[in-house]
Amino acid sequence: KIFTSLLWFALLQSSMVRIPGTITSTVNVLGSLERLQNFLLLEESKVLQEQTNSSTCYLKVKNCTFGWYSKNVQSNIGEGPSGVKPVVKHVNFEATGGDLICVLGAVGCGKSSLLAGLTNNNVRIGGSLQRHGKIAFVNQRPWLRNASILENIIDFDSKTTEFDGIVKADDVKLQQCVDACALQPDIDVFPNGLDTLVGSNGVTLSGGQRQRISLARAVYADADIYVFDDVLSAVDEDVAKHIFEKCIVDLLLKRKKIVILATHAEQYVRGNPSVTALYTIDSDGEFKAVSVDNFKDSFAKPVAIEDQPVSTSESKSKRVREERKKGYVSFHDVKQYIHAFGVCTSVVLFLLFTIRQALTIGQQFWLTVWVRSSDPTSTFFVYIYGVLGIALVVLTA
Repeated sequence: KIFTSLLWFALLQSSMVRIPGTITSTVNVLGSLERLQNFLLLEESKVLQEQTNSSTCYLKVKNCTFGWYSKNVQSNIGEGPSGVKPVVKHVNFEATGGDLICVLGAVGCGKSSLLAGLTNNNVRIGGSLQRHGKIAFVNQRPWLRNASILENIIDFDSKTTEFDGIVKADDVKLQQCVDACALQPDIDVFPNGLDTLVGSNGVTLSGGQRQRISLARAVYADADIYVFDDVLSAVDEDVAKHIFEKCIVDLLLKRKKIVILATHAEQYVRGNPSVTALYTIDSDGEFKAVSVDNFKDSFAKPVAIEDQPVSTSESKSKRVREERKKGYVSFHDVKQYIHAFGVCTSVVLFLLFTIRQALTIGQQFWLTVWVRSSDPTSTFFVYIYGVLGIALVVLTA
């Protein structure tokens, strides 16, 4: 009976320990299902009707208003425009091959919402939107998959993948994209070059490197319309200037591509003859045209958040060796932990840990007493052992 009871309590303990994790997972699943339901019940996006009889690419936006569904999505189902919060209003412009349309504005004014509307990724409340040509969109939050740099650049071009699954790149076009996006210095630093694995969503790369790889992927796709959402903010000033001049102006505009650039880097726009039209979004969400000649400093300058690696020696010089201490944890460090965590909370956790250890030892000790007793068949020992086991499960959970 002793070993049978021990087996049952071991099974009970292993099952009850999983109860808190099961409850947490169930709550997360229910929340995810609710969000998926709300998303699937949204109105279908309007598919843009492209004009196939035109031989040149163009983009025409007439009196469009773009917005997002409010947070309480469930109550807005079926309400049409009343359930959408307008962000950018009265958008009017036209662009053809070789045009550079720049949208300037402060952080949070609605530039990303405008570009999401142009790519049919949010709600268009009214107006007319027409385009002809393949479109490529580069978000300000770049997405990369767990693969090499080469695969992240060329995999989304259907012309590079054969039926046997082997990816073949156009070396000339690939080198043009790498040079235009200022990726060559980084590739030279990486030990495996273009075959370097970037990890999940580019976890091994800096923010600027992820942005430039995402930009190179769009350029390699050879689209007709390029929509760039603040792609210059993740790199330093020299790299941003290189991308603007070599990639946007020399590579894309000279190939008669349409480029829609949302940025707050006004130094590249001011007095630049390549800029076809300049627009801004005010605090009320109104889309307004701005004269390039009379443009004034009105927005924040970009902040450099990444330094471009130039050489291996320079890159190594910026590394700082992490200091490591050996030995026991000093009492001063323990006091800092207790002070940061709270004295009362630390005392309670210490008591709970002590009680748990006492219950673990007490359960084994009681099992010894049970075996050595004169009447091991008594249910008294089973009850006491069960109480100790349940208490230990509760504290462990």
